[in-house]
Amino acid sequence: MDCFEGYQPQSSDEYLTDSELESNQVRIAKLVKGQPFKRIVDGMISFHIGQIFNSKEHMREIFKEYVIQEGIELKRVKNDKVRQTYKCGPDTCGWRAHAICMTDGVTFMLKTLSEKHDCHRVYHNKEAKVKWTAYKLEKMVKSNPSINVRVIGDLLKETYKVSVDIRTLYRAKNKALKKLAKDHGKCFGYLKRYAFMLNQTNPSVSVHICIQDPQPTFPRIFLSFEPQKVGFLDCCRPFIGVEGCEKETQNI
Repeated sequence: MDCFEGYQPQSSDEYLTDSELESNQVRIAKLVKGQPFKRIVDGMISFHIGQIFNSKEHMREIFKEYVIQEGIELKRVKNDKVRQTYKCGPDTCGWRAHAICMTDGVTFMLKTLSEKHDCHRVYHNKEAKVKWTAYKLEKMVKSNPSINVRVIGDLLKETYKVSVDIRTLYRAKNKALKKLAKDHGKCFGYLKRYAFMLNQTNPSVSVHICIQDPQPTFPRIFLSFEPQKVGFLDCCRPFIGVEGCEKETQNI
């Protein structure tokens, strides 16, 4: 009797986790059914029939950014698990976009699209909320944490053609500052690992991390590789001639 009689081989999908299986389904849907959504030059958004969005949430976020980019108001006509339909707010504008859920139950494909808008631009856009504003001004705040919010508002108006109220600007700046502080704290956690790895891979290196008490703060790190030490001792030190200097007073 064959010891493997009655054995039913399992498909490879049965050995995959839910997340791995879902990613495979998303990838297959993109390759077979349509074209994955991609931004064009300078991160601008442009739609065309056949575009694939990773999920319903992904599609919503893209359309929110599109609303701000074009200065329009959109209404969701259909918003369920299998359909996403958007139309322009003013009844005089015939712009409309319709997407359906693919067979994988995750991705959405754009099936219907009216390309032209017949409405005027909206500068006070309700989609320009704290989350979007904080994301857009993150680089500004990182390079200049003390930047005035009114300056930020002028830059947003010039770059994105959107007017953001002062209260939203303050909240967005605080949100961006908190995120940067969190990122700095996370990066500080890597310093000791970095120093340990340097000592392991290059024992001749000198690494000193300075931490001030009582509330531990990080003011500086000293790092010197062997070639730097040798270069200073053999070249810079004799040239400067520290040992040959005579002290004229007791304190120099």
